[in-house]
Amino acid sequence: MASIHKRGKSWYVQFYWKGDRLTVGLGRLPKRAAEQCRVYIERLLECRRVGVSVDAETARWLAELDDKVYSKLAELGFVPPREDRRAVITLRQWLADYIAGRKDVKPETRRHYQDVSERLLRYFGADTPITEITAADADRFAAHLRASLALNTVNRILGRSRQFFEAARRAKIIADNPFSHMRGLSVRPNHERIVYVPVADVLRVMDACPNPEWRALFALARFAGLRIPSEIVSLAWEHVVWDRGVLVIYAPKTDRRRVVPMATPLRTALEELWDWLGAQYPDQHVRWVLPRLRELVARPDGLFRNANLRTRAYKILDRAGIKPWPKLFQNLRTSCAIDLARARPQHLATEWMGHTADVAREFYLRATDDDYAKGVDDAFGIEQQRAAIRAAISDDQALSGVCSDFRKSLRRNENAGCAESCATRRVPPPGLEPGTH
Repeated sequence: MASIHKRGKSWYVQFYWKGDRLTVGLGRLPKRAAEQCRVYIERLLECRRVGVSVDAETARWLAELDDKVYSKLAELGFVPPREDRRAVITLRQWLADYIAGRKDVKPETRRHYQDVSERLLRYFGADTPITEITAADADRFAAHLRASLALNTVNRILGRSRQFFEAARRAKIIADNPFSHMRGLSVRPNHERIVYVPVADVLRVMDACPNPEWRALFALARFAGLRIPSEIVSLAWEHVVWDRGVLVIYAPKTDRRRVVPMATPLRTALEELWDWLGAQYPDQHVRWVLPRLRELVARPDGLFRNANLRTRAYKILDRAGIKPWPKLFQNLRTSCAIDLARARPQHLATEWMGHTADVAREFYLRATDDDYAKGVDDAFGIEQQRAAIRAAISDDQALSGVCSDFRKSLRRNENAGCAESCATRRVPPPGLEPGTH
């Protein structure tokens, strides 16, 4: 057990090691800081006693320690010389400590941390010192991933890896981040896998569903744009507001709620499901909208099981005679976003879908076959222009007819006036001038 004491204005840590009493000077610092140093030194002694590497927090303290104090510990043999001090932590220790310290992330994000951590450990080795991983090693790791995984999956893994090593660099455990040179790791839309699913096809699929619960699942995805499975887990019947015709949806991805209007097929499916659940559980109060599907996918820790919903859904599509489309549930949500963007202002469509306008443009909104079938005449107002021209021509012809009648009337009046004038005029009597014969 170590202890601290003060001599003059400087603090010292005293401890016993292999029967000898040793002292490490800390210099001038507050008592609280001296007490923290004592705790870290005790941890260091315990790690040396059992022959294991120090934890990440102690490693960060050593990395930021004053050179004079660090040199004293190095002289006593408790730490490597200053130039080798960063080799005190392995890749496994750093990843485990980093993930354990991120208590601010959602369960699904933590699961992704674990997945990426396992990939790094399998490739580089769990006991590899984190300082020995170079940028060339990171490039080889990226090539290894690209050989078998899709682009967006690779980008997610490399992005997380860069995050892990950047945290180690900021903690001064490593000098450089071996993944720092990798750019363009953001997730990009795969246009080849984005498919618009017509409403008619979804209605056929709903007719082929084995029970109302599956019908409601397809309706929620296509007509309300729910994320499957994350947003069906917390959907309860108190979130169905019948009198207003809306659903209150909680999105674990954004940790927000949104209010979505119910389309007629969705409301019909939910009404049928309500009656069906009442018959299935006559003596129970059923809280969840999709209780059986929720039981398949939900876990107590907030994560989701792989319940093979997509495999079961493909069987329903086969029964309906519909060719399966890629990204089954995601493209149902995408199709909902496209229909809302057509029919409603942008601020309403994005609010109901629970994403921003930028996300909608990049990942959701696409031209469909119906858009090409309609053509572009209506976009330029060509039919309206033609109608206006036809109306103008008709008006001009009518005006020309009026003007023609008016001119004829004037001529008749002029001719009548001339005849009357000629009939009443008399020749003057002869005067000095001889008359004209």
